[in-house]
Amino acid sequence: MTILATITIGRARENDVVISTPSVSRTHAAIDILKDGRLRLRDLGSKSGTWIYLGGEWQRVTEEFVAPEDRLRFATNEITLEECLARAGTHKYALAHKALASASATMTTQRLH
Repeated sequence: MTILATITIGRARENDVVISTPSVSRTHAAIDILKDGRLRLRDLGSKSGTWIYLGGEWQRVTEEFVAPEDRLRFATNEITLEECLARAGTHKYALAHKALASASATMTTQRLH
């Protein structure tokens, strides 16, 4: 899998998306923008977990493909993937949407688990 860019999420100012909550790790998670148009969410060893709302319930994940409409949770902080992309800055937001648009119209987000 070729990674075009990575969006980092965490408490530290150096992250693309900063969540200033003590339960969020300094570098909590990352979203990889893949060349094939998919977005991959990865937990970076956080203690409080990275979660995605799937099938009507929150599921803790270490790595999962995500779609723009997905709801994410880092520790106790809920955010939509779309909001996360928007907070990452103009360049990475545009890159993510360009990758998604270039993916086949028939391609659906495949879950890892």
